[in-house]
Amino acid sequence: MKKILMGLLLLLAAAPALAEDFNVEDALVKPPPAVQRVLQGLDVTREFHCAFEGRAVDLDSDGRATDFIATTSQGCAWGAAAGPIEVLRCEAERCKLVLDGTGYSLTLGRPQPGSLRNVAISSGTANLYQEELWKYDGQQYKKARSYMGARR
Repeated sequence: MKKILMGLLLLLAAAPALAEDFNVEDALVKPPPAVQRVLQGLDVTREFHCAFEGRAVDLDSDGRATDFIATTSQGCAWGAAAGPIEVLRCEAERCKLVLDGTGYSLTLGRPQPGSLRNVAISSGTANLYQEELWKYDGQQYKKARSYMGARR
């Protein structure tokens, strides 16, 4: 089972021409107003007064980067090797939070006909690596698989 899961995760990450990566330590930009309105309602914003930054992405593979992936600025509310990762679906100046995750990096999978791309979120420390595969169900992303293991 582990071999199958690892194979699927490698396939998800092996399409550099189709994948767009997001890393919590990348050079990111301030979210547009429609995204900020959604992020203001999150617990991390209210509890820690975190600001957000991120970048536009194309979740539905229509050739337009109208969706947004965000994380908190300046390490606000981050753990040792992971920070909040928020994925927002935006249409006609209205945005909806479709994934509230935690990790270090995010990889978008190949285009999915009639749906949004799959998402893999990973994080790790010197001894431990974790990766989660998320699939869109028409309303939000649901965790499909999770792998955690020791680094070799």
